[in-house]
Amino acid sequence: AFVIGAILAMILLAILFGLLQVGSLVAIALIGGLLAMGLVTFLFVLAIAFAADALVGLTVARWASARMATGMNAESRWQELGLLAAGAAAVVIVTSIPIVGGWLKLAVILFGLGAFAVAWWRAWRPPREAAPVP
Repeated sequence: AFVIGAILAMILLAILFGLLQVGSLVAIALIGGLLAMGLVTFLFVLAIAFAADALVGLTVARWASARMATGMNAESRWQELGLLAAGAAAVVIVTSIPIVGGWLKLAVILFGLGAFAVAWWRAWRPPREAAPVP
């Protein structure tokens, strides 16, 4: 929605400045709009990359604590925060490996984006009615 609005605003400003015969402002409006779209896109990608690391780290830490049978069920916020910190640290360490780190980082980001998409999809669609048991 932001990109469409920014493109429309750029076009309308360019037409308005062209009609007012202020040609230099047309270029400024177009370049400013392109810079704004680029900045918003960059910030979105940066935020998603960090959020994906955190989500995958939390998932890995929950899985590891369940596999090790530590009995830690993360019932409090502090335990959950500890799992998040440990998992994020593990993800950062694993993705820092020189040769395969980039590929692992790509896998982490794709897995995190997939988890975000599934969570959004489940929150968006109405809950299903349970089928009657015969």
